Amino acid sequence: MKKFFLIAIIGMLVLNFAVSGRAYAEKAEELVNKGVDAATQGRLEEAETFLREAIELKPNLAQAHYNLGVVLETKGSLEEALSEYLEALNLMEDFPEGYNSLGNLYWKMGEPTKAEESFRKALEKRPDYLAAWSNLGRLLLAEGKVQEALPALEKASELAPSNPENLYYLGEAKKALGNLEGAIEQYRKALELKPDYTDAEVALAFAYGRMGKVDKGVEIFKEAIARDPNNAKLLYNFGVMLFSTRQYSEAAQAFSKAGKLDPTSVEVWNNLSQTYLRLQNYPGALEAAQRAVETDSQSYRAYNSLGFALIGVDRYEEAKEAFDKALALQPNFADSHFGKGVVLLLLGDRDGAAKEVEILKILNKGMAAKLEGLMGN
Repeated sequence: MKKFFLIAIIGMLVLNFAVSGRAYAEKAEELVNKGVDAATQGRLEEAETFLREAIELKPNLAQAHYNLGVVLETKGSLEEALSEYLEALNLMEDFPEGYNSLGNLYWKMGEPTKAEESFRKALEKRPDYLAAWSNLGRLLLAEGKVQEALPALEKASELAPSNPENLYYLGEAKKALGNLEGAIEQYRKALELKPDYTDAEVALAFAYGRMGKVDKGVEIFKEAIARDPNNAKLLYNFGVMLFSTRQYSEAAQAFSKAGKLDPTSVEVWNNLSQTYLRLQNYPGALEAAQRAVETDSQSYRAYNSLGFALIGVDRYEEAKEAFDKALALQPNFADSHFGKGVVLLLLGDRDGAAKEVEILKILNKGMAAKLEGLMGN
C-alpha cells in the first residue's frame, strides 16, 4: 500500500513538472510576442525587457534569442546582437531568416566573407529565399565581385519582378560589367515601378553620360528636378554632371541649391568650392571650402579646396597650413602636394617646392612636370 502511495506521489510530481513546463513555455512565447510588438512600435527598451524575461523562462527558445538579436542590432549593440543570433542558430539550425540576419550583421560589422557565408547558408536552407538572394547580390557587388553578383541579382529580380530596388542593383551590376544598354533597361524598369526613385534617376542620367549622350543625361536630371525641386541628391548629382562637362556656372547653381537643402553634406560644399575655383570666384570658393571644413574637419579634400581658395585670395601662409592639414589626413594626395608646392613658390621657398616635385614624381608625373614648369626648370 505504501509502495503504491509513493508511486502516486511521484506521478503527481512528474505531472506537476510537466504542467509547469508547459506553462513556462506558453508564458515565454507570450513574452516573445509582446517583445516583437513593442519592437515593431519602436519601444526597444521595453521589447528587450520582454525578450530577456522570455529567455529566463525558457533559455532554449530560439525565437526569443533571435528577436533579442534584432532589437540589440537596432539599438547598435552589434556584438551582443551577434551573440544572440549565433545562439538562436545553435538552437534551431534550420532557420534561413536567422542566417540572413546574421549575414546582414556581419556585413554591417565589416566582415564581408562571413556575411557571404551566412547568406549562402540561408539559401542552402531555402533556395527561393528572396531576401538572401538580394542581399548576397548586393554584397558581392559592393565587394567588386560583379560576375558573381550578377546571377544572384538576376535571381532576386526573377523572384520579385516588381521590386524596383532589385532591378536598380541589377542595373548597377550590368553597368559595372560595361553593359550600359542593359543597365539603362533595368533603371528604366525600376523607374516604371517607382517613378520617384532618386538613385535610379541619377544612375540612368550618368549611364547616358558614359555613353556620350550627355544631353540626354542633363534632360533626365532637369525632368526629375522639375518634378522634385527640393531633392538635394538630384541637385548635387546634376551639379557633378555639369561640372564634368565644364558647365561651371550651371554647376555652381546646382551645388548652391543642394547646399541650402542639405547643409551637412561636405561633398556639396567641396564641389561648390572647386566649381568657384574654375570660375575664378575666389571669395566664393573660400566661403564654400570653409563650410566644407566646418561640416567635416577630417575631410582632406575640404582642406585641399581651402588651400587653393586661400591662394586665390593671396593668403599664402594660411594656404600652406591648409595643405599641411590635408596631407596629415591623406599623405599621398597628389593635389595637395601640388598645391603646397605652388604656395611654397609664392612664399619664395624653392627648396621646399623642389621637395614637392620629387614626391609628385612618384604620385603623379603630370603634376610633377607642371610644378617643375612653374619653377622654370
